Amino acid sequence: MEEKYNAIVIRSTNYKENDKMLNLFTLENGLVSACLRGAKKANSKLGWAGELFCFGEYVLIEKDGRRTVKEVNQIDSFYSIRLDADKLYASSAIAQFVSSFLLDGIKSYKLFLLVVNALKTLSQTNVDPKLILICFYLKGMEFQGYGLNFLKCCNCGEQIENRAFFSFSNGSAYCVNCADQFATEIRFSTYSLLKKCARISDDFSGVDWESFNEDESVFINGLRLLDFALKQNCDVTIKSHKFFIE
Repeated sequence: MEEKYNAIVIRSTNYKENDKMLNLFTLENGLVSACLRGAKKANSKLGWAGELFCFGEYVLIEKDGRRTVKEVNQIDSFYSIRLDADKLYASSAIAQFVSSFLLDGIKSYKLFLLVVNALKTLSQTNVDPKLILICFYLKGMEFQGYGLNFLKCCNCGEQIENRAFFSFSNGSAYCVNCADQFATEIRFSTYSLLKKCARISDDFSGVDWESFNEDESVFINGLRLLDFALKQNCDVTIKSHKFFIE
């Protein structure tokens, strides 16, 4: 049986002597595994299709429950990502996010498009990868049912000024007047960054990236907070975070 998927390679591992096993994040069917035969050979015609973050139309042949790549029509290689360590680690974190939340065959159109747009922004701009990763997490967690509220005080609904508190138990921010014993005070610069990022659309369009002129330490603190939220609220650990936050 032949199958056709719009897919991104989120994991590529060596298999046998010359093959690779690919984990594909597909628009049509969520996570799908397939073997790319002969990918490690010097004269392989499809070796490029086994590279991380390659985006294309993958034609697979399924036989006895196993899938093999027959042909690939490339849409984008996102090649520049592999030339920059920060971009590579941010993209790896995005791939780990997908693998952590999705089971094989579970579709998520919104998350797929979010991944494509995040990788496109990483590859085509000089925006700090940590900032793009923060925006990705906020939207990705929302799509998976773990949305965080930074836009206003969860209790009184007023704008938060000067001091901000955050409760990991319900994923919401509070003003100084409404914070209880379960809310932890966070740096106001971190809160302000996360609030700005939460307003960005999931297609990353129309963003004035130059307005994000915060010090790099603010981006790192934002990632630290989201890293903890992923662990506490979703039981998800993203290993690539160590490159940014340790």
